This record gives sequence, C-alpha cells and structure tokens, in this order.
Amino acid sequence: MSKWFNFVNKAVGVFDIFIYGAIVEAGWKWDDSEVTPVDFKMELDKTEGATELNLYINSPGGHISAGLAIYNMLKRHPATKTAYVDGISASIANVITMAADKIIMPKTSLMLAHKPLTGLMGYYNAEDLLSMAAELDVFEAPIVAAYAAKTGLPEGKIKEIMAKDTFMTADEAVDLGFADELGEEKLVEASIKGDMLVLNGVRIDPKTFKNFPLDRFNVAAKMVEDFEKIQKEIERDEVFTI
Repeated sequence: MSKWFNFVNKAVGVFDIFIYGAIVEAGWKWDDSEVTPVDFKMELDKTEGATELNLYINSPGGHISAGLAIYNMLKRHPATKTAYVDGISASIANVITMAADKIIMPKTSLMLAHKPLTGLMGYYNAEDLLSMAAELDVFEAPIVAAYAAKTGLPEGKIKEIMAKDTFMTADEAVDLGFADELGEEKLVEASIKGDMLVLNGVRIDPKTFKNFPLDRFNVAAKMVEDFEKIQKEIERDEVFTI
C-alpha cells in the first residue's frame, strides 16, 4: 500500500485515511499514488465498526465516476467523518471531501470547484460534440447535488461557482460553506519540477486548470519567479554573445 493512499488504524474505532494522489478508474492506475474505487472499498471494508474516520486530502482530482463512487462509499459509512485539506482539494477530489461531516482547512490550503471536463483527441462532428456536452451535463448534476448538500447553497449558486473554475482559500471556503472551520497553520511544501507543481509530494499540472493560483503557494511562486529571472538572464547573455 502506497503511503500516498493509506488507511491507518490510529486507535480503537478510529481510522486515518490519506488520499494523496489522483482519483482514477480501476485499470487506469499509472503509479502507486493514485486511488481507485476498488482499492478504496477494499480498505474501507476493513474499518467496519469504526466510530471516527479522519480523511486527509491532497489531490488534483481525476475521473468523475471514480470520485463519485468514493464519495458515496464515505457517505454510507456510519462513522463520524472529519476531512483535513493538506494542500489542495480539487475537482472530483473536492467532491469526495464533501462527504465529511466536518471539513477543516489551514489557511495555506486551497479548494477548487469547476464544471466537468473532458479531454479530446481525434476528429468529431457536431453530433459527437453535442453528445459529449450532454454527457458532461449529466455528470454535473450529482456534483452539484453533493456541493448543495454540504454547503446549503442553492443549485444556481453552486453552478455559478463551478462555471468560474473557482479556487477558494480556506477563508472563502468557510464563508461559502464548503469548509466548516479553519485549522492550524500548516506549511505546504511546494516546488516546481519541469512543468509540474509538487504539493506535499503530489504532482499537479497547473495547465489542467484555468488561472491556477501559483502565487498562493509562496515557495512555488518564488521558484517560478527565480526561473523566469534566470531565463531572462540567459536570453540577455545570448544576445550579447552573438
């Protein structure tokens, strides 16, 4: 079992659940950091009789159907559930977070809510694209329902938030009802490796999201700034050496 997806029997009746990676369908696992519904169910079944589940989330999201399956598993579990956002709770991982009875966010963490997305490769006619759009609308409905159930916001407001690809700070999430309280300040380890942002060991591609707020992760933002300065110096030196 990878340390990025793990269930820990912390005490009698208390389990810690760590989801530090992408949410994927069975058969789509590319590395041990990814979480499938099958793996999750196998581990969750071992918590029968638990009275408390602590869910630690640091995930960029992933496949919608896989995330909805995990969300529903957690909702059915009779234990009291508390979720902690250890970096970012994005996309379908954020829907999973909504299964908790209480959601706690340190001020150095983020949430992201957005409309369902699909990646396209190949060639399609108008009917194909309309069919894909209709399918995305179908997937949007249960996501809106999960957000509405947790926040108490009307569905129209939820859809407005999702349409904007809304990144929420801890304060904003609490104000909107996506989180219940602010947690202790926690250092988020952030760095840039190639085109990827690494948050507490989890690789996230900022290009996947609109207007990803790198500036909210100070370490990562500084590294980006330093990288840009180095690039400009290299370009300037090349100009003068021609």
